Amino acid sequence: MIFQQSYFSTYYPNSTTVTLANNSIVKAAGRGDVVLLLPYSDISLKDVLQIASLGFGSLLSLRLIHQTGCQIVLNQPGSGPPNGDFEGGDHVMHILNCPDMIATARLIGHSYMLHHKRHPVVHAALATASVPIRSSPIQHPLRKSADSLFQWHLRLGHIGFEGIKQLAKDPASCITLTSTAIGAYAACLQGKQTRYPSSKPAQRVWNTLQRVHSNLCGPMTPQSLGGAKYYISFRDDATSWTELEPIKKKSDAFGRIKKYFAQCEARHGVNIKAFCSDNGGEYTSHAFEEFLASSGCKHEVSAA
Repeated sequence: MIFQQSYFSTYYPNSTTVTLANNSIVKAAGRGDVVLLLPYSDISLKDVLQIASLGFGSLLSLRLIHQTGCQIVLNQPGSGPPNGDFEGGDHVMHILNCPDMIATARLIGHSYMLHHKRHPVVHAALATASVPIRSSPIQHPLRKSADSLFQWHLRLGHIGFEGIKQLAKDPASCITLTSTAIGAYAACLQGKQTRYPSSKPAQRVWNTLQRVHSNLCGPMTPQSLGGAKYYISFRDDATSWTELEPIKKKSDAFGRIKKYFAQCEARHGVNIKAFCSDNGGEYTSHAFEEFLASSGCKHEVSAA
């Protein structure tokens, strides 16, 4: 049992409950495989539980060590080391991957404490950092993780599949691909979508008031000091001159449009030739269409 998710090379949620030696019951958050970093070699443990309530400690059963093919030798009190190559002293456990010793553990209290001699900085970082599960296989710089091309695609920020294959060819990347199958991922499809340029781009006009764009925005919270919840905008296409008119109700939009037409004619001595808007209800009423027709203005709609 391990407390931190970042130790796992493969991981999936699991809600198994475990009864400890003091009869307390703890609940696991997940289950998976862990590569145990030992002083002289690494071993892969299967079916390990992740239990956050363990704090900054882990419990390792002898059964899991035996399942990896390793052997365990216990020094009896006063017997000394099994041979000259092993650490001596009473109550010392030696883990063997025959014929080599890969780790030792010394009895402290009622439990054996496993010695970690290699890469102490990496272990300290893994024990204190909060690392997402998907990033865990690349946290240890010397540990290779064999996973599918698609899993590495997710871990490496959705980079291209060909780029991952090139990385896997470099031994320094520590990437080993078990499968090169490519899966579909909605975020990638949406993020990499492109649009061809319009074959008929909109043409800008060069004369003032030849075309005016308008839009109604709102309701907005909070309302203005004067009680307005909406505003209607008018932008001249040629000069990009923009005016905003605050209004309290959408039904006031038609009155503001007629006011804008009158002001433009008084200021510039010309009429608006084209009025461009969306298909909002404030721009499609019968009264509005009659007003444009009487003003000699063409109505252009930007949205179907």
